[in-house]
Amino acid sequence: MNLDHKPHFVFFALTEKGHQVTTALEVSLKLHFEDCDDTFQPTYKVYSPIELKALGGLGKAVDQTFENIALASHSAYEIQNQTILVFTCAVGIAVRMLAPHIKDKLKDPACIVLDDHARFAISLLSGHIGKANAYTTLFSECLKRSYQTTPVITTATDIRGVQGFEEVMSFFKINLEKNRHAIKVLNAALADNQMIGLLLDPMLRISKPYESNAVTIYEESSAFFEHIGPKVIITLRKPELWINPLYDDDCSIFYSHSLVVGTGCRKELPFEDYFRQLLEALSTDGFSIQAIGVLSSIALKANENCLLILSEALEVPFLTHSTAQLAPFTKFFEGSDFVEKTTGIRAIAGPSAYILCEDELTFKPFKKEKCTFSFGRIEL
Repeated sequence: MNLDHKPHFVFFALTEKGHQVTTALEVSLKLHFEDCDDTFQPTYKVYSPIELKALGGLGKAVDQTFENIALASHSAYEIQNQTILVFTCAVGIAVRMLAPHIKDKLKDPACIVLDDHARFAISLLSGHIGKANAYTTLFSECLKRSYQTTPVITTATDIRGVQGFEEVMSFFKINLEKNRHAIKVLNAALADNQMIGLLLDPMLRISKPYESNAVTIYEESSAFFEHIGPKVIITLRKPELWINPLYDDDCSIFYSHSLVVGTGCRKELPFEDYFRQLLEALSTDGFSIQAIGVLSSIALKANENCLLILSEALEVPFLTHSTAQLAPFTKFFEGSDFVEKTTGIRAIAGPSAYILCEDELTFKPFKKEKCTFSFGRIEL
């Protein structure tokens, strides 16, 4: 299993037999991930029957775990710590423990239930986004030598052997919250055995060819428009600038939130002036403001009003970095004496973007009146 996140497994074992299963699974998972990059190495927390009793019961342990999840960072531009809850008990017990904490299918953690003889591994919650389905399959593989565990997965797309479209969206950093209806419609099409046609903006920074059994990827727009079934365009730029012929109303368009905006500005620059110049800079390469996924600047600008307003309006994080953090990257950028005098380093916008994405596109900053922008793309 290839990781794009840092798993944190939390095991709840109600019986000694269940604790034996949990221990065997933990050992097997550590062997499975032993060659994984340190950045993604899983972490583990095991609640044995003795620990659960000392803590005051399973409910207390589950409450504590959800409190820890709420405190964790969920920035799309940091390695996300993804919690996977594993109950070794009856499904009914797990459901009752989870019920007060279940809020949103887009945010709930993955939950998997094993019986204490490990006959079945059941994907209970967040099969797609939380990856419970994938981990359920992995658990059955890890335990098959000793227990012959059968994975139980009931999501409509998976039982048909296809990926849920929210997984495609997650890969391309598309806002799931704002596209709930589209996810429902596209997953219904997949469950009806329809294939989704996909056209990708060449400006997307993809590390290797994207593969999914839920989509047919087209390189030419003419062939894409002949696709029979739902058609989806994923882009950083305004589609009319790169698609020929122009798309029709039959297409769904989603913006990848993988565009980083590194920026610096004069103190107390009015938001209207800043925003106008941002749009001008974006238009140079045709980037859509809807593709912005994160704003980045020097720590001195942490309370700059125009940047805070933009972050709130776009509903994207505003990350800041110390002079020491940005200094190693200033060698890539021209900079100015004025910026060095006021901040201690010669450039802000370029290093602020580069530190998050290491994209050569950042080397082309846009110097405007009293503000500077540098755009970079997160590698997908």
